[in-house]
Amino acid sequence: MQKLLLSICLLAAVVFVSAQRTATKRTSSKSGNHSNAVKLGVNTFFDTDEFPFNIAWETKVGTNESIQIGMLPRFSKYNEEKTSGIGISIAYRKYISKNRTGIQGLFFSPIVKVGFLQDNYAYRSYNYTGNPPQPQYYIYSRKSRVNQYNIGAVFGHKWAYRSGFTFEVSGGMGYFNTKDSYEINNNGSGTASTFKETYNRSGILPQLQLSFGHAF
Repeated sequence: MQKLLLSICLLAAVVFVSAQRTATKRTSSKSGNHSNAVKLGVNTFFDTDEFPFNIAWETKVGTNESIQIGMLPRFSKYNEEKTSGIGISIAYRKYISKNRTGIQGLFFSPIVKVGFLQDNYAYRSYNYTGNPPQPQYYIYSRKSRVNQYNIGAVFGHKWAYRSGFTFEVSGGMGYFNTKDSYEINNNGSGTASTFKETYNRSGILPQLQLSFGHAF
C-alpha cells in the first residue's frame, strides 16, 4: 500500500509539473477548444479490478466544467469459468488550468461508480470403480453475484489537440464496497450438497486511470 501511495504522489507531481510547463509553451493554435469527447480508458476503480475498461462520454456543462458518463463492460471466459457484467460511472470535472478554454488541462473530479457481475464455474469428472467397472461422477458448480460501488476523487490532466485527439492521466483515492453472494453445489453418485453465503468487503484504495479518445 505504501508503494502504491508513493506512486500516486509521484504521478501527481509529474502531471502537475508537466502541465505547468505545457501551459507556458503551448499556444492556442496547438490546442483544441472542444465541448465533447468520447474516450476509452483503463482504470482501477474497484477492489479487485472487476471492471478494467471504461467507455466514456464527456460533455461541457459550464465554464471549465464538465460531466462524464461511462460504461464499464466486462466479459471473460477461462476454461470452465465465465464472468459477465456491466458497470456505470458518473463524474463531475472542474478544470483548474489558467488560460485554457474547452475541456482540457488540469482537473479535479469526484467520481461515483456502481457495478454488477455474475460469475459461473462448473467442473465435471468421471471415475470408474468396481468389478465390473461402474461410472462414478462428480459435479462441482459455483454461482456468484457481485454488487459493487465506489466513491472517490481524482486529480489529473487532459491534453486535447486541434485534431481532436485526447489523452489523459489521473490518480486519487476512493472508498469501495463489494457484496458477494455465492452458491456452491457438490453433486456425486448418490450424494449432493449445497452451500450458500454472502459476504462484504470494503475499504479505501488508490484510484488510477489512463484514457485516450476523440474530442469534437
